[in-house]
Amino acid sequence: MGAIKTEAIILKKMNFRETSVLIDMLSPELGKLRGVLKGVRVERSKISPLTFTPGVHIQVKVYPKVSSDIALVSSPSLLNFFEIHKRPHNTVWYIILNLVNKFIPEREKAQEVFNLLLKTGRILKMVDSPEVVLVGFKIKFVKILGYGIEIGKCVSCGRDGKYYFFSGKLGGLLCENCKGKDVNSVSINQNIISIMRFLDKIPFEKITNIKKIPLKILEKINYFVNITLHYHTHERKIWWENEKDIFG
Repeated sequence: MGAIKTEAIILKKMNFRETSVLIDMLSPELGKLRGVLKGVRVERSKISPLTFTPGVHIQVKVYPKVSSDIALVSSPSLLNFFEIHKRPHNTVWYIILNLVNKFIPEREKAQEVFNLLLKTGRILKMVDSPEVVLVGFKIKFVKILGYGIEIGKCVSCGRDGKYYFFSGKLGGLLCENCKGKDVNSVSINQNIISIMRFLDKIPFEKITNIKKIPLKILEKINYFVNITLHYHTHERKIWWENEKDIFG
């Protein structure tokens, strides 16, 4: 099969053998894939290390291999380097890159997630609160994956209620009558539901207009989204422990 020229965002980079690197990347047409860039870790290499740094937006040639999980990639050229220098913003960016790498299936078209990542890279360097971007991204991301989140009404019976519980398993709110549908559901107050609904409805690029959401509320929303994602993993461990310092 011949080379496919595509855009991609680098999700992860690992040194490979003596002179090469493995990169996990997200392409709108090819989805998530792992590729090898050969001979780029030598002094005479004409390929800048910046073009295979996690978080950059590149154009690259991909040579898919039918019999291998690793594709050959070549000729990366830089399209966007987002210059996210502030430490909390950069930490959020890497959390988001790892999240995409963890949950996007291999080799499936990923145009929506790709576009969302591009917006995130551009927005992060503009906002004062990277925590809002993290939580807002996750809410959009979970919806694209098809895991929920239903926060307009009870996900089980479809009725409005005065008091709600949140189910990561079912991906949304449960009313008092339906809370038994998930024994692990947890109570959620109306204030948090209102902010979740707001973040769900607002176009992601408008998140820069948000002045302030208390960190304690963002932390709680982040937890609800995480338990929704966690239900769709096969891991027993709490994979989001590295996020606990984000919310102070």
